[in-house]
Amino acid sequence: SADSKEPYLTGDVGSWLTKFEHDWLTASVCCRHRAHNSSQFCPSSDPDSGQCEECETEAENYKHLHWYLDDVPEADSNKCVHGGKAQYGTAVKFGAGGVSVEAAYFTLSHPRLSGSNDFISSRRNALKLADEINKHNPDLEVFPYSSAYHFYEQYDTIVTETGVNLAICIF
Repeated sequence: SADSKEPYLTGDVGSWLTKFEHDWLTASVCCRHRAHNSSQFCPSSDPDSGQCEECETEAENYKHLHWYLDDVPEADSNKCVHGGKAQYGTAVKFGAGGVSVEAAYFTLSHPRLSGSNDFISSRRNALKLADEINKHNPDLEVFPYSSAYHFYEQYDTIVTETGVNLAICIF
């Protein structure tokens, strides 16, 4: 059981943006294009990778975001292990024309939770965190999600709903 002083969130924030900028763009085997066509992605798994060149990443960072989200990570450490398709392939929704990012997600984890009190508290703390982020970033809309949250959401209103139902039955 989690101690009542625990924040109920653990680990690092998982974000496609961090992985894209700090891992994929900086690894020489990841962001590459065809030598004869700089608009064509060259994945490290390509057997013809000798025909590839590193991307110019300084000025063109987000030009290559689609490539990152389509790049399958490789198990071979001599190839690109930072491809984003497996973990973040569906994390980004692009706006019209595929140029601007319209929506995205990031992830946090809960420690091992046991018992209703842990699940209720973890949900409430995640809601508080989302409210804080939204308060300080009015252009963002952050909301917490967990497959367990919908089971424990009812505990936020159960006392009020019980009172209303009893009052209706009595009167």
